[in-house]
Amino acid sequence: KIENADLSKSTISGVSLGDNLKSLSTSYGLSGTGFNGSADITDWKVDTSAISTKANVTGLLAGYATTGSVGNLDKLTDVKSGGENFSNSIIVGHKQTGTLSNASQNTVLGLEAFKSVTSATNNSVLGFNAMRSNLSGSNNVALGSHALLSNTTGSDNISVGYNAMLNNVSAIGNVAIGSNSLNSGTTGNYNVAVGHQSMVNNTTGDVNTALGYTSLYGNTTGRYNVALGVQALESNTTGNNNTAIGVGTLDRNTGGNENAILGAFAGRYIADGSTYNTSTSNSVLIGANIRVNGVGQSNQIVIGHNAIGNGSNTIQLGNTNITNVKTSGTITAGAVTYPNVDGNNGDLLATNGSGVVSFIAPTLVREVADEFSATANQTSFTLTQTKAANSKVKMFINGVRISNTAYSVVGTTLTYIPANNGNTNLSLNDRIQFDYYY
Repeated sequence: KIENADLSKSTISGVSLGDNLKSLSTSYGLSGTGFNGSADITDWKVDTSAISTKANVTGLLAGYATTGSVGNLDKLTDVKSGGENFSNSIIVGHKQTGTLSNASQNTVLGLEAFKSVTSATNNSVLGFNAMRSNLSGSNNVALGSHALLSNTTGSDNISVGYNAMLNNVSAIGNVAIGSNSLNSGTTGNYNVAVGHQSMVNNTTGDVNTALGYTSLYGNTTGRYNVALGVQALESNTTGNNNTAIGVGTLDRNTGGNENAILGAFAGRYIADGSTYNTSTSNSVLIGANIRVNGVGQSNQIVIGHNAIGNGSNTIQLGNTNITNVKTSGTITAGAVTYPNVDGNNGDLLATNGSGVVSFIAPTLVREVADEFSATANQTSFTLTQTKAANSKVKMFINGVRISNTAYSVVGTTLTYIPANNGNTNLSLNDRIQFDYYY
């Protein structure tokens, strides 16, 4: 026991300080009640390089340097640092419980985080219970309480946010940013979910992209969907190959496939404006508040603000306020192509018979009625004009039309063939008439 002693410029060794140090006067100035209480220190250096110390010190001792170090963090109760089968790795928050087998390059901070690790590598984990069940999943980033909690073998995932990818087991290549994002996914791969509760119900759906609060919220097995905007494709469950951009776009569609939707609330309702559109496929809707004609329709193209579709296999350009539709190109309908330039005044549209329509000037057509008084057994007649190429000559005997096979026309010569008219020969003064145009 040393009490009220002057130990200036002295070295003290082999002395137990188990009790309170009452007073020590040196040229460095130290006073206080002991290492188990508080201390008032102005400038004191303690050499601990050869000893192991454990002190419960509060007050001004904090912040003063000591000479010495802790050799291995693994000796701390709540730290696992390096060691056999855990090279270049550290867990701060607990000791792992798994049987280690070549786990390496993992960095973990959080109570219960990464607790079951066996052979995982290259993981970065921060948060309570984050990646708790992981065994061999590698190259993952889990940031947030319960992030990737159920993951066992899944790799190459990025999970940021409370409960993000909570139930993922073996899926790979996913990105989930936002609380509860991709919460239910177990084996779905290569999904990107950004936003609170985005893709929260996805289980096995692959290669989806959801950006925005509750986007693709109900998706379970749907694949290759893109939802950009708050509530975009919110109710989709099994639909595939849909692209929806804008707040509330196609948000009530459940199983429709291969739609392309652009515009706020486009595709939410059918024509009546109050019934939800729950199923649409193979359609293109461009414009805010567009409505399809009815539920379950397909191949419908609707373009324009507030435009309403006309049903399956139709195209609607604009709403009812549109008064003119223009194009600088030609228009093809079916097999017919219409011109994109105007003709002259009085021109007519004519087809060439091969699908090309053009404007042509009309040709003046004159109708002719040639009349003759026959001689007995006459067979040859001369017309006053050469008929037009598309005109047919109609022959009448005493006001009765006869068959076209009973005569032939070459130029202005018409030859009557009695054998093709019941062997009826012409009689003297029979009235013969020929009607045609040129």
